[in-house]
This record gives sequence, structure tokens and C-alpha cells, in this order.
Amino acid sequence: MREESIGERLRQARVAKGYSLEETASISDVPTHYLLAMEMDQFKLLPKDRINTYIEKYANAVDLDGVSLIHGYRNLASSKETAKVEITKKESSSEKAPLIVPRETAPVQVKPLTLQDRSQAETPSKTRRSRHKEEDDKKSYLPLLILILLSLAILAFVAYVTWKQLQQHQNQPVASEYVVTTSSASQSASEASTTSTPAESNPKPSLAVSGGQDNLAVTLQNPSPEIGVSLSLVEGAEEAWVAISGSETGEEGVLLTSENPTYQTNLPAGTSSSLITLGNSQSISVTIDGQPVDLSSLTSSLSYITLTVQS
Repeated sequence: MREESIGERLRQARVAKGYSLEETASISDVPTHYLLAMEMDQFKLLPKDRINTYIEKYANAVDLDGVSLIHGYRNLASSKETAKVEITKKESSSEKAPLIVPRETAPVQVKPLTLQDRSQAETPSKTRRSRHKEEDDKKSYLPLLILILLSLAILAFVAYVTWKQLQQHQNQPVASEYVVTTSSASQSASEASTTSTPAESNPKPSLAVSGGQDNLAVTLQNPSPEIGVSLSLVEGAEEAWVAISGSETGEEGVLLTSENPTYQTNLPAGTSSSLITLGNSQSISVTIDGQPVDLSSLTSSLSYITLTVQS
């Protein structure tokens, strides 16, 4: 059976008394951490000059024999010291190095070099020389290669510029022709618009006829710049007399016959009204500014047409 250590005896006695570490410390006047160190048999944590005193005080506080505990501690310390000395001796003896006795070695025989060995020894040097030669050859070819590439680049640039110029020369006639065609088309369009503009801006002349028996009132709307009046014999008529105020005939008029069946004249510019006299109106047809006048409502042989011009 294992013998109880000093620390175990102290702790068991304290527990049997029902003391806590704090209570034991106040009774024994030993700090608590030193009491705990003694219970754990860690006497090396105590001050060396106070170990015996603390053991005795702790033992007296829990009713143990302090002298016997001190003797037990001393025996324990001496046994530990003896064991430590033996361990130190073993370590020092093991550290001594053993003597090494040199062995006799056989003499080394040197074989003379053969031709094969010499060739193998010379091969690395030859390889290095060949590598240097290849590198020198590459360096000597590099400027020539750069010059060739530069020449090719210049030729490519010249060819590109020439091709661009040819393309421009080929495209110029087409462009001019296109311009001419476009301008011609635009001129034609402008001429067509110019031609069609008067037709659109100048409506066709129109006549408004009213009245009857011996007097007709005719209103001309949208007249032409020159108002033409045409008087003609109808088919089968022999003669008739007509007069137009403001015209060349004046009030004297003109006689229409089978030999001279038509009389045409233009009213002066700015004419706003005119009187046309018809002798034998049933034998005459009248056209004013290209528009025929309906004379069917006239019943008298001597009739008048009052013309009013509205611009």
C-alpha cells in the first residue's frame, strides 16, 4: 500500500477539521497560496528559509505532529537530491565520446585514361563551343532578318498607297457622272415644277352668262393676260355685223361675210368692261378668252353683250 504524502496528510487533516483554506490561513498565519502548494507537495514554491516553519504551523493548525512532518520532508528532499546526482552522473558518462580507431585502407589504383574516356571528357567542351557558335550565328542573322522585314513593310505600304490612288481615279468619273445626272434630274424637276406652276397658280378662265332677248350680261373670271374675242358666222349664214368697244373696229364695227366669216381681236390690257354689239345675232357665234358664249337666249336681231372682267 502506497504511503500518503505530506500534502495528502495535511489536506485530509484540514478537511477532517472542516476548515477552509482561508480559515486555516488565519489560524496558522500562513498565506493561502502556500497552504495550497504544501497540499500539492510543491514545496519548491515555498521560500527555502520558511519551509520548515510553514510545515510546522500548518501541522499545528490541524493537530498533526509538525516535527515528524518536517523529518518526512527532509527525507523526501534528500532522496530527490540523491536521484538527481545519479542522473547527472549517467548523463556525463554517456556524453564521453568513444575512441575511433582508424582502419587501414587499401591503396587507390589510378587507371590510365583511354581514348574513349578522353573523348567523353572533351565532349562537354565541344558542346559548349557548338552552342556558342550557334548563338553567334543567330546574332549575325538577326540584323539581316530585320532588314528583310522592314523592306517588306515598305513594299506593302507603297502597294497600298498605289492601290488607293487607282481606286480614287476610278471612282472620280463615276462621281462626276452621278453629279451631272443628279443635276440634270434636278433641273428637269425644277423645269417641270416651273412649267406646272403657272397651270396650278392660274386657274382656267370661266364665263358666267345671264340675261336674254336683246341683252346678255357676261362675267369673265380668271382672265388670261390677253383677253381674246372671236366673232364668227355660223354655218349657212350669209352676213352679220359686229362691233366691240375698245377694239380696233370701235363703234364702226366690221361686216362678216362668207368671204370674211371671222373677226378676232384682243382687248387692251387692263380692260375691265366692254360692249359687244351683234347685228343679226342668230347668225353669229361668240368666243371670249377661249370660252364660247351661249347666245340661245337672244331673240332680237340687234343684241348687246355687256362684258365684265374680274381678275
